[in-house]
Amino acid sequence: MLAEVVRHQESTMPDPDPRSRAVGVVTVASMSPDMISSPEANVGHAFAEAPDFSDQLRAAERGERTAPATYRSSRVTPEGEWEMGELRPTTEGEMLTSLDAFLSAGEIAARKRGDEETADRAPSSRANTTFLGREELNTGLDLLAEREWSAYLQADPANRIVFFAPAASRGPRSMDFIGHAIADRVRARHPELADRVQVYDSLDDSVFSGLDATHARIELPDDWVSGGGMITGDAKQIAVALRQIGRDDLIPTMQACLVVARDDQLANGLQFTADGPNRTRQTLPVVAAYRSAAGPRDMTAWGTHSSVDHNDSYLRLLAQYQAEVTGQAVDLPQASLLQRPYR
Repeated sequence: MLAEVVRHQESTMPDPDPRSRAVGVVTVASMSPDMISSPEANVGHAFAEAPDFSDQLRAAERGERTAPATYRSSRVTPEGEWEMGELRPTTEGEMLTSLDAFLSAGEIAARKRGDEETADRAPSSRANTTFLGREELNTGLDLLAEREWSAYLQADPANRIVFFAPAASRGPRSMDFIGHAIADRVRARHPELADRVQVYDSLDDSVFSGLDATHARIELPDDWVSGGGMITGDAKQIAVALRQIGRDDLIPTMQACLVVARDDQLANGLQFTADGPNRTRQTLPVVAAYRSAAGPRDMTAWGTHSSVDHNDSYLRLLAQYQAEVTGQAVDLPQASLLQRPYR
């Protein structure tokens, strides 16, 4: 790992101006000046290795992961019915240990049912899953704000960053939550850059009219992606709007800016096709604070601020196998239904 491991104080989520302290499991100052590129290609880059789940689990077992969270209890019956419960308080440590125990029991149950493929996913996910607690999230946001956005703006006084947070288009979204958190950090640390980070809630022509493609970056921020459908959907929408006003030159300035990304996402980017007379397949480059060791079949990254819908079907299947083997309803792990602070 390129980062210095430090002991840390409990942080708020997200902290817009953490200039005066070392945050998370790494500090921005302690990072190597070299970015981590994917070994397969140089489409994208990351600034640090993702936190190690086994290290986090050991800290949880020592009682050190005490940051609070809220989740909704749920369980699966032997008949395969999914029952929702009430909101309950928990801690990061309890979430980590409950997920570890659930995956271990789920692997055993899946093997008893003869489903080796599902069983094999459990130890791989347990080894490679990326968990972002409050501190890891804040550190990742710091890295993106300082090493990606601020560095780009400081490289040339003509450079500008634009990102879109559509007003009430699809309800509160993680993309908007992450984008505003990064922008707030840039403005807090570097007030002189504030007017060159621009947030828009619509794709009005006036947004693009003053942009110089050689000095602009259109950011599509998010915490992580699984298949990437939502973020590439936004990219497609922006590309269509750009083509309609004759600003195709701005399409290559788009990039996905994630807190954590897998190696295959960093290597290959995310693919999308924009509608129009020239339906060419586009590659959306990916940059990230953390590079994850997880593969496409492993559980998607998750964190105190957000569970992941993409993991639900797998976790429910493991719960159903356990329920069928034991003949009793089985609780899903707390990580499956976390209450998100931006909703």
